[in-house]
Order: sequence, then structure tokens, then C-alpha cells
Amino acid sequence: MTLPEFKTPDDETLFYTIFDDKLATYSYVLNKVKDELYGKGGGNFGNLPGTCFEVVNDITKTLIEDTKEVYSQQKLADA
Repeated sequence: MTLPEFKTPDDETLFYTIFDDKLATYSYVLNKVKDELYGKGGGNFGNLPGTCFEVVNDITKTLIEDTKEVYSQQKLADA
């Protein structure tokens, strides 16, 4: 995996701004799934066995895709 070749410092800044936003969003939904499955008192991901993290990650990815699909359908219905 490689990063794009940036033509200007502004391009690089834009890339990392988008990356930071995506990371914050993914971390938010990943933590929501973890908290729902293991409780808010479950601590951070370091306290989960790897297999549990894989389950949380897989569920999060599925929920993101399902949510995007329903969202798109709703936006089409509203148009």
C-alpha cells in the first residue's frame, strides 16, 4: 500500500485531513459496536482477545455497508 504522490503541500494536508476524519468516524463506530457487545465497562481494545476484535471489526464493517445502503435508498426515496 502506498500513499499518493502529492503535488503540493496543500494536497498532502488535504489527504491527511480526510484520513483523520475517516479514522475518527471509523473509531467512533468501532467503539459503539464494542460497547454494545461487551459493555461500556469493557475497557479498551487491548483488553479484548484478538478473536473478539475480529468479530467487532467484521460487525462494524457490515453495519457500515448496511447503513450506507439504507441511507442511499432513503435519499433516493426522499428525492
